[in-house]
Amino acid sequence: MWLACGWHSRREHPPTEDGEEAAYEQWEREHAVVELARQATRHRQDLAQVLAWLGGQAGRLHDPRHLRLGHPWPRSCAPAVTDVRRDRERQASDR
Repeated sequence: MWLACGWHSRREHPPTEDGEEAAYEQWEREHAVVELARQATRHRQDLAQVLAWLGGQAGRLHDPRHLRLGHPWPRSCAPAVTDVRRDRERQASDR
């Protein structure tokens, strides 16, 4: 059996429903579960790096120098900066 992902079985499976089911079970056990575990590990590592970076940025949100209108924020950050400014203004007015 060969699948679109490139995996193929080294075992012969009969051309029956039972054979197809056995081939898919083999694919799941030998390829899919292993590949998904590898991807999950990579994604966890990526997420850990992003979270570490974000954790390092948290202090900058409390620094008013970084919330000036003239600060060169990337455009992708504009909605987040707007939300932070709005929250800070709301907190100030609540005091």
